[in-house]
Amino acid sequence: MTPSLAPAQPPVPSARPWPAVRTVRAGEPVEIGRGQELTLSEDQVCHRDTTEPGGGVEDACKSVSDGNQAAGSVSIQSSGTLLRPLYIGPGRASRMTVEVDGEVHRAQVLTLEGNPGYAVGYAWGAGVSFDGPTPKVRVSDAEGGLLAEFP
Repeated sequence: MTPSLAPAQPPVPSARPWPAVRTVRAGEPVEIGRGQELTLSEDQVCHRDTTEPGGGVEDACKSVSDGNQAAGSVSIQSSGTLLRPLYIGPGRASRMTVEVDGEVHRAQVLTLEGNPGYAVGYAWGAGVSFDGPTPKVRVSDAEGGLLAEFP
């Protein structure tokens, strides 16, 4: 008797790995693509567009310590097609996603050394119009536990 051969199975697509959290020094400019930079400090996150004539526009900074964003929450900022979630809270953010019009974007997470109490992410996708559908943002730890979501 001839052994029966199981039909060949297509390979199981591997899940795309999450980008590793990038730890940076305070004040270190981080090139995030398309002529854009982020700089983190103990009390703010700054964004600079280096493609503007004259070497770049002034930094647009967001405080992480002025109390305008509650601990344990995430906000979203957008500049054109750049999506920037900001998590403030005690958990260690490892994964951030931004969903715009049904398309989910995985954000690269940046944080400072130690435990600064916040993390920022960046992803490139469709521009966000705050007159249109509200983007959905989720922040999780390394084990997949939800730390915060917006809205």
